[in-house]
Amino acid sequence: MKQILLCLEPSNLRQAIAQWLQNHEYRLVEGTIDSASFDLCLIDRPSLDRDRVLILDRKRSAFELLPVLLVCDQLESIDLQGVDDVIKLPIDWLELQVRLTNLLQSRQYLQAFQAVERDRVDAEYESVFAALQGNHLGLQRLVESSVIGFVIANFQGQILDANDAFLALLGYTRSELRSGQVRWDVLTPPEYQERDRQIIEELRETSIFREYEKEMLHKNGDRVVIQTGGALLSEAEETVICFVLDVSDRKRIEDERQQALQQAQEVNSLRSRFVSLVTHEFRNPLNVISGTTQLLERYPDWSAERRADCFRRIQAAIARMLELLDDVLLISRAEAGKLNFAPAPVAIEAFCDQLVEEFKLGSGREHRLIFTVQGECGQPALDEKLLRLILSNLIANAIKYSPIGSTVTLELMGQPEAIAFRIRDSGIGIPIEDQPRLFEAFFRAQNVGTTPGTGLGLAIAKQAVELHGGSIAVESEANQGTTFTVRLPIATTPN
Repeated sequence: MKQILLCLEPSNLRQAIAQWLQNHEYRLVEGTIDSASFDLCLIDRPSLDRDRVLILDRKRSAFELLPVLLVCDQLESIDLQGVDDVIKLPIDWLELQVRLTNLLQSRQYLQAFQAVERDRVDAEYESVFAALQGNHLGLQRLVESSVIGFVIANFQGQILDANDAFLALLGYTRSELRSGQVRWDVLTPPEYQERDRQIIEELRETSIFREYEKEMLHKNGDRVVIQTGGALLSEAEETVICFVLDVSDRKRIEDERQQALQQAQEVNSLRSRFVSLVTHEFRNPLNVISGTTQLLERYPDWSAERRADCFRRIQAAIARMLELLDDVLLISRAEAGKLNFAPAPVAIEAFCDQLVEEFKLGSGREHRLIFTVQGECGQPALDEKLLRLILSNLIANAIKYSPIGSTVTLELMGQPEAIAFRIRDSGIGIPIEDQPRLFEAFFRAQNVGTTPGTGLGLAIAKQAVELHGGSIAVESEANQGTTFTVRLPIATTPN
């Protein structure tokens, strides 16, 4: 049973969360963030501000992932340092279940990996140090081993002797060793030199140095990841004996495991965002449909005009749900590389002019929409359907996040080898810290507030741009408006 620490101020919310956790077979633990034994901590903003230093200290000192899930009503001006995930108020219990599951699974994956790696490393070093402390025959056999490298070197970096395993590891011969060409300091990349100097001081003080990981330079210039440790042989002569283990394969496997863990966390995050999207974005149209249907059933004698208005509301809600489903299916096809790309000559000026006129009659009727043309544009070979996706999403966002009555501009620019589009608005802008993730599916900037949206439009636009072999860039700051620039090459082949 997973143990949950509740760092929530006393309230009805705390009681509701505690009751829900107990009903779902989680165990509540008592204590503070710095002393309690727990698998996950649920915390509110006052407790986070008060205990942040304790959280960071606990995370630094622990040898395992200790997830912290923040419960808050808004993200603006919150320092998320020490927080692993966030759930907004009011609590959606399905979303809470998904976020708890994702964080606890990530902790379990990391614990399993650490346990396996710890056992393997302990076994390796127990074998090495047992041999070093054994009798002369055992030590001789170990030194002559073709698996573990051994080196006798002095504090000046000169290698006085080495076994065949060490020489083979770095590609040198015994004659090169005797001639002085094989030196520890020369074989050590610059970024490890300071650590080696610290090791020398450690040897002077304690006569041993604990194993650590570093890279050494192979004769061919490649880098070899090794694990080394050792002991002082002669204080007067300042000589040391070291063992050297080739851990390149282990390091590669470890990196692959870390990458797999990261991918699993990304999948869990994507799943959380998708569940959050479905629960929030579908709820409003479903509520409209449900509520309007109940009204129609309750008041069968309403006038035809009033009933027609109800049916229009239901149809609009259904259209919104279908639009959301279309976006999800479209981004799935795009990420799977299954979007069709069929370039053909497009009368680009007329196309853009018509698109702007459509927005003037629809969602942009309360804004000032301007379309301008620079240079010769002609009829470039573009995929008209994908182009409509690109420009429609960018213009729709510019309208959505700009105040009523403000100006939204579409500039069409003919260039020698490309067609460029620039969409400008004077809206809420995009915080600089959010821009690196702007084109991720389901991602939304932190300042969008309650403005509805799925976080799919820009991801779809970017996929369509890349199919053209083009580029999309953004210039923006919070409250300073936004400019998107799309550049599509004229001579286009499927990407």
